[in-house]
Amino acid sequence: MKVKNLKGSATTSPKPTCKCESWIEHWASNKGFKPLYCRSCGSSSNLVGGHVIKVGSYDQKRYIVPICKDCNNKDNLEFDVEEKDLVSANCDNCINK
Repeated sequence: MKVKNLKGSATTSPKPTCKCESWIEHWASNKGFKPLYCRSCGSSSNLVGGHVIKVGSYDQKRYIVPICKDCNNKDNLEFDVEEKDLVSANCDNCINK
């Protein structure tokens, strides 16, 4: 599934509203394990929780996926992920409410 990184989302959503300290923690808490690599380029360093939307879909909800800081800073970056890697950015659904 193709997703698009929402560059600049840290200014509108700097931190989750649930008890998670960061978006990467939000992803890890809801998946049950820590991410090992960037879902865009495969790097294992400087991972963050990137906000993405699905490309070519009526579903325009925001999701979190692990990506490295370099990829997270690229404007209009599109990449493929498995749907199972998407975690809702809606903190109402978080395991750490």
